[in-house]
Amino acid sequence: MTLEFSEFISLLFQSPLYLIGTVVVVLAIFVGGWMDSAATIVTVVSTRTLHRRWAVSMAAVSNFFGVLCITVFNSQIINYLYSFIAFPQDQGLSRVVLLSSLITFLLWAPINWLLGVPASESHGIFSGLLGSVAALNMRERLGSNPHALPMMVGFVLTPVLTGALTVIILKILRRSLAPKERGDWDPRLRESHIFFLGGTSFIHGARNGQKYVAALYLALQGTVAASGVFVIPLWLMILVALVLSFGTFVGSRRIVRNLGQRITKITLPMGIAIESASFINLILGGILGVPMSTNQTKISAIIAAGAEGGVKRVNWRKVVGIVLLWILSFPICWGLGYLLTKVFLAIGVGGAL
Repeated sequence: MTLEFSEFISLLFQSPLYLIGTVVVVLAIFVGGWMDSAATIVTVVSTRTLHRRWAVSMAAVSNFFGVLCITVFNSQIINYLYSFIAFPQDQGLSRVVLLSSLITFLLWAPINWLLGVPASESHGIFSGLLGSVAALNMRERLGSNPHALPMMVGFVLTPVLTGALTVIILKILRRSLAPKERGDWDPRLRESHIFFLGGTSFIHGARNGQKYVAALYLALQGTVAASGVFVIPLWLMILVALVLSFGTFVGSRRIVRNLGQRITKITLPMGIAIESASFINLILGGILGVPMSTNQTKISAIIAAGAEGGVKRVNWRKVVGIVLLWILSFPICWGLGYLLTKVFLAIGVGGAL
């Protein structure tokens, strides 16, 4: 049974807990777009290929269509999320796990923002999910889950594969292209840079948008049919796309400055190599069914592009801080997810939902 938009509005006014749950999901979607915006536009802004206002506008539009197009034709990421948190026998339990993981991300994101690093919702949400499931004493669910291992492998291999591809593309660009006598690069390079910005933004919306579509759907429905077949209403996809795009449009200038100026100085060839390598890796991850963090992919490419020109061109102190945050995100978000679930169960939130 598909939830109609009129029913959705009616439920918001009838149930305070339903309203709170929906607000948490929508807020997580907005924060996800807001945090990811910086990593998405950092290269085109740093190289002055586009003004920040035009860059975030293009990224927001590409995000919007990415959510709509891919969610209609491919629900792979949605299936990942459901495999962890859809409990057909207990809708309240499903919602507790979902809200615990999303609130975990909302608590973790501001800490990253203060440090000038975009929080990865993939790391935060999935680590929170693992902690929540552990709090329910359902560890066997993780052992039998076919997506648990690919998820961890994806998080570990993403920096290595993206970094290697960035270096290869950058070396090819340096050898095959040269600046004109006036010191400027061929205008076609800037066009390529803009193209890959649109591509990575579209893939970002396609991959991350599906997580949020699944989250909002589960928050509203509580679970899926016993057959495992579910129908996402168009209005829900549009709502997620709009909120994610708005978060992307607002963006965070603080993180843009930190990634674009304090890790390494990004030149135009570096920007193209970073965007194209990120674009290719995210597509491959989707084809192979390996979940990847968009932020981790882009930041790994930035570090590799800087190091390609010499290790002294990279602010390794800043890099160490970023990598440390990546590592700490797993135990911290796992612990938050575990703690929040225990608190919700203790105060009876599961039964109320």
